[in-house]
Amino acid sequence: MSAYANTKDKELREEARLENRADRNFSFYGKGNFYGAIIGAVMSLFMIIMQSNVNFPEYNSQIVQFLFFIPILTYALYQYSHALRRKIVFQNGALFGLYISAIAAVTYIILNTVFYFLGFQNWQLFTMDASEGFGKFIVIQMTTLFTILVAGGLWSFVAMQFFKNPGHAPELTDVVAKEEAKEQRRKG
Repeated sequence: MSAYANTKDKELREEARLENRADRNFSFYGKGNFYGAIIGAVMSLFMIIMQSNVNFPEYNSQIVQFLFFIPILTYALYQYSHALRRKIVFQNGALFGLYISAIAAVTYIILNTVFYFLGFQNWQLFTMDASEGFGKFIVIQMTTLFTILVAGGLWSFVAMQFFKNPGHAPELTDVVAKEEAKEQRRKG
């Protein structure tokens, strides 16, 4: 293999690495932390308002809180998919959605714990009631954490179906095109 071919391969790898990164104006962790904190805070405040209303059933508020989660997460995924230079958005977008979900879940748990210690102890989940003790509160919060992570992962997967390229596997077509170009250079 000639030195020219080796240099060319390095240039192609570096170009591909740079193309896979998001636009410099888009901060993965910055935007992920921002949207995750907003989602977690909105969901927590919604639950506090709903749980303080004794006429609103607990199971409805658990479902309705995701009506805030889904649009904000979808908007964040939309922004991220358009910030990528190269259109390998599916894997990157799903990872971004999971990151936002994790931050939202942690924010939700932290805010609920603060409110619990401030005296708001009306959390309920199925037959468990947080007013029965801190142990029940922790179980309720960990169950909710898991629910937020799973819902965020599933919704990220669904939403990224709409934001990916029209070509079903753009990553594979790019790899095939590069391999064909290498083959043409070898022959020519």
